[in-house]
Amino acid sequence: MSTLCAGCGHDSITGAIIETVFDLNIPPHRMIKLSGIGCSSKTPAYFASQSHGFNAVHGRMPSVATGAQSGPKAKCIT
Repeated sequence: MSTLCAGCGHDSITGAIIETVFDLNIPPHRMIKLSGIGCSSKTPAYFASQSHGFNAVHGRMPSVATGAQSGPKAKCIT
């Protein structure tokens, strides 16, 4: 059951990400889920429990994502 507000698009986005990760056969341990703070900060906890997740403060996610993506086998989802 969602803990987000009724009509929020986060559940649809999360569903699309889950479907895409499954279709692309990305192993959870190769995935890095990144988000900012606020409602989107819940997203890393919603799927692929064996993957890595991180919440950054406002305005810092692009820098964090750039660093995380530099790993040769990493697949970042921001």
